[in-house]
Amino acid sequence: MALLPSWTPNLHPLVVHFPIAVLTAAVVADLVDILMPRSTKVGVISTWLYTIGASLAVLAYFSGDAAARSVSMSLDAIPVLQAHSDWAFRATWSFVFFSSIRLAMSYIHRPTDTQRLGTLFIAMVSLGALSLTVLYGSRLVFEYGVGFLGTN
Repeated sequence: MALLPSWTPNLHPLVVHFPIAVLTAAVVADLVDILMPRSTKVGVISTWLYTIGASLAVLAYFSGDAAARSVSMSLDAIPVLQAHSDWAFRATWSFVFFSSIRLAMSYIHRPTDTQRLGTLFIAMVSLGALSLTVLYGSRLVFEYGVGFLGTN
């Protein structure tokens, strides 16, 4: 019995969109937290969105690593795959590290306004790395056809 639907070549396309959505929502919630009064719970919500998103990014990273070894592609697509993998590594582990900082800031050390702005900046840089990961991943799919059942 196959665990994956017949229309998907591997697990990666099923899980990859969740960390993108959750981590983007985390940055937006973090921005709202900066702009709202301190009495809101948006900061705690963004912390948990970062933590869940980072966990999902780890799943997407390792499923993508397995997928890269299981699909066939043209030689032209290999540099794009390498760039996608490199940016995925950077984005995933920066969000994992960052979510641990956010957990500490939410439950151990109450941050100053400067620290909150600094962490928002780090989150936005990490989101930039995630955006480049998405860019290269979408190029693999839409320019090179990687992952389509008819091309593998």
